[in-house]
Amino acid sequence: MERNPSFILLTILVISSFIITNTLEISNNYIDDPLSWNTIKNPNDPKVVEMGKFAIDQHNKVTDSQLRFQLVLNGQIQLLQQTIYWLYIAAIDGLQVNMYEAIVDDMPEYNVKILESFSQVV
Repeated sequence: MERNPSFILLTILVISSFIITNTLEISNNYIDDPLSWNTIKNPNDPKVVEMGKFAIDQHNKVTDSQLRFQLVLNGQIQLLQQTIYWLYIAAIDGLQVNMYEAIVDDMPEYNVKILESFSQVV
């Protein structure tokens, strides 16, 4: 079966525009300087909240804890080959609200998120 070169070119353009659009969306919302850490301007942004919840869920799985996500307090983001989120998260542990620091790598093009570190801030 022979493919039409126009179809192949169109497919490549659509995929490329999707990747560029996602990168620009991240850049416009968070990145002032792509080579350094940038303060997250809106910790309630759905993508930031998703990363915070992911960090709590992964920590709970690995440590058999039962932390309950409350909110992302603040954080920073760096856009390299992947997007790295350095977050300060409020979570409930039993009856007490504690603050935690988490670093999450997000690679949406591979549908992969990795919790690099997680610790309670004392």
